[in-house]
Amino acid sequence: MLALSKKMRSFLLSGCLFLGFSVLNAQDKVKITSSVEEAEVGSLLDANEPSSSSDYRISRLSFHPKRGSTEWVQYELPAATRIENIGVYWFDEAQAGAYVRNERKEILPRSWKLLIWKDDQWQAAKTTQDQLGVERDYYNVAKLTEAVTTTKFKIEVELHDGLSGGILGCQINKASTPEAEKSFTDPDQELKRIKAKASKTLALDVDEFNGYSHLNGNRPEFDGWLKKDNNGEFLEKNVPKFLCPNEDFTEVFNYRWWMITKHLKEWEEDGKKFYVFTEFPGFPGWAANSGAIPAPAGHQFYDLRWMRDSKYLKSYAEYWLAGPPSHKMQIQNNCWLGTLPRPQSHHYTSWMVDASEAMLKVHPDAEWRDRLLPAMENHQQVWDKIFQVKAPGKTTDGLYKCLDMYDANEFTISTTLSLIASEGAFSKYTVEINQEEPYKGQERWRRYFTDGKGWHLAFDEGMKSDPLVYPQPFDLENYNTVPQPFGGNHDWYIDKNGERKTKNSNSYPNCFTVRPSLNCYMFGNYQSLGNLYAQKGDTSKAKEYTERAEKLQEQIVSALWHKPARNDKHVYYEKRGAINDPFFYSRLSGDNLYTGDVGDPLGIIRETVGYTPWYFNMLPEEDAQYDIVWKQLADEMGFKQPFGMSTAEYRHDFFNEMSYGWNGRGWPFQNSVVYKAFANYLRNYKDSRGDISEKDRKLLYHHMRQYVELHGRRRTIGEWYLPRT
Repeated sequence: MLALSKKMRSFLLSGCLFLGFSVLNAQDKVKITSSVEEAEVGSLLDANEPSSSSDYRISRLSFHPKRGSTEWVQYELPAATRIENIGVYWFDEAQAGAYVRNERKEILPRSWKLLIWKDDQWQAAKTTQDQLGVERDYYNVAKLTEAVTTTKFKIEVELHDGLSGGILGCQINKASTPEAEKSFTDPDQELKRIKAKASKTLALDVDEFNGYSHLNGNRPEFDGWLKKDNNGEFLEKNVPKFLCPNEDFTEVFNYRWWMITKHLKEWEEDGKKFYVFTEFPGFPGWAANSGAIPAPAGHQFYDLRWMRDSKYLKSYAEYWLAGPPSHKMQIQNNCWLGTLPRPQSHHYTSWMVDASEAMLKVHPDAEWRDRLLPAMENHQQVWDKIFQVKAPGKTTDGLYKCLDMYDANEFTISTTLSLIASEGAFSKYTVEINQEEPYKGQERWRRYFTDGKGWHLAFDEGMKSDPLVYPQPFDLENYNTVPQPFGGNHDWYIDKNGERKTKNSNSYPNCFTVRPSLNCYMFGNYQSLGNLYAQKGDTSKAKEYTERAEKLQEQIVSALWHKPARNDKHVYYEKRGAINDPFFYSRLSGDNLYTGDVGDPLGIIRETVGYTPWYFNMLPEEDAQYDIVWKQLADEMGFKQPFGMSTAEYRHDFFNEMSYGWNGRGWPFQNSVVYKAFANYLRNYKDSRGDISEKDRKLLYHHMRQYVELHGRRRTIGEWYLPRT
């Protein structure tokens, strides 16, 4: 309890203070004092009710500039008043990114307590709760064990270290909501009530999101026909409604559907119209003609299948599987994103066939399935033709390879380790020693791949030319390519003036690796082809693809599951120590042409792509030996970081969240893979054995809560985040 001699500012105000069933009238005077001299104590006497904890439209009592301290607000009532409870509505402007930060840094407090003036002294109020609430978006009510009659009470607030706080409202004897007290007797009526509340919440959230300025947080405008004046009706008709006791979860859920309306657009190409969903606004150079990108398509399919009208997702699936991207070449020039000729549908890795089956589970359509099955089959054949490892006698033979860049996962530590292991053309990435600070004495690859220099070189090279002919046709039957060590498919390119020029070998190296992610995507596709052909009644093809899935599953486990051993090479755990727990690792592809024939060694670094097998429920349910990998999701030396999951384990020497690459930074794309994989692990593995623990549930909630918090208060989410900073 703070001493009353502490410097304070007091106001004698007229106004209305809510007192349950009685109201102080205009001539009554309520005296409010605060430990903070600058506090606008009058804000607690106005009649404005907050719409949320981040409501800037009404005034608030702020504890700014105080931070990390214990502060208080005191009420002195004009007459002795019977008090049963006190409700406090906290202000909260928690942030995830610098562009939404409030310089006051006012967030929910660490804790608070209620003091009552009794027997001429301050006494701690006896409440029914052990700890008083500090939740968003409603009044946190302190319920007294016995009603007291007093003329004064005090709210004492403990702020978080380095942070401030604020109060939007305070109510005395706050009445319980009759709706909440009403006993649950009619399921149908209760469902109607919940639906109505969820719809209202969605509408309010959409209004808030539509109010965001495109200048606030670098927010682009809408990409398609949906705008602020019509997206509310579209969402009400098409998307699922969701309510959660934690209202941040509800709001972020609604925000992510609102974002769909910003990225859904109509697209016409080759005389046919499609609905497509973009990832970035406009037409980025690494996208298909429409501006859509295949990398997030698996996530998009899984999300969009819950839309009530399936025409949008069916059209989008047709666009990738059978539309122009399936037979038009990805842009080819000296750009580091175009190093291997392939169709636009395969510009990045994806699991579209698996995701199409997921859609059909929600929207069964035999006619659509049978019509698209040949296209799905062709889609998989492109993966088989271009990306399957052809290295007889080597561990990776028959598995799938890609550049980490094709996995939308550039500049990874696992690829860095493959460059180190190479003795051919890629050795130039390790022989040149930097002479300038702060990289003096370090090999070139370390600066390029773990300190972000590679991005500058890649973009410089890519900007030198435009394609001479684009888009070029893609022909799987006549496909023939020999990847070159650096840059594109050849050691030359045609610039925008039609002149043939030599490539610079500084561009992104064609160092192919066999990653758990892509190989599990292929397992998912094979399994789905087997399932879909079985539904069609084609037992021969169903058997063929099911057997391929089973064989690939065995190969993935055999080649990528590894327990670290003393004879492992290129091991870098000097700074924070190593552990020998097994994991699913990446390997150098056995058919790389420019690695000096070093084979297909493992890259000893745990990366979150190693969790992908559980996304597809690929492992035997009864085999618990693989459970050990999930320790790293709960380990701060692994992937559990203060502000979100990292893409690489923190204990590795090359971890670097400050580089614009996936050698430590957080990546929401990967969060979605891992959290679904963990949920599958709990539901389909641990639960089947009857051993889900409270610790497991809390870990999942911890990561989901972090993910929600990454969206900030003025909701937004970026491509990356810094998990430790």
